[in-house]
Amino acid sequence: LGTIIDRQDTFVAERLGDEKDLRRLLLGRLAAEVAFVATRPRESTALVEIASHAGTADDTDISQQVVYAVRVGRLERQLVQGIRRGVFRDFDPTVMALAMRQAVDGVTLRLRQQPDLALDASGREPGQLFDRAVRAE
Repeated sequence: LGTIIDRQDTFVAERLGDEKDLRRLLLGRLAAEVAFVATRPRESTALVEIASHAGTADDTDISQQVVYAVRVGRLERQLVQGIRRGVFRDFDPTVMALAMRQAVDGVTLRLRQQPDLALDASGREPGQLFDRAVRAE
């Protein structure tokens, strides 16, 4: 689990670079995570499967808390920061983070069933959807 998370973190960080704009950071993270699915489908599938059996952040097992923090908590913190700064509208950041996580995981699971899946659209469309869902305008 740690190895996969480290690889994904490195992959995402390389694509985000020094980006500071909260909106572009969020959308870039989603796109980078889908790109990671495309380049490392087996590891992405393993991560989804481990996470689906890990429980929730409220469970007492530390590994469950770590999986939640890495997979949902990061997105949630980005959303909270964007809401506080007025970049994003007011919404429940936990619900939105879970929806984002499930969208990326859905691409992972769909790729397993459809190896010829068009990942450009699969990465772009959720980003556009969530951009419209969170922006403050």
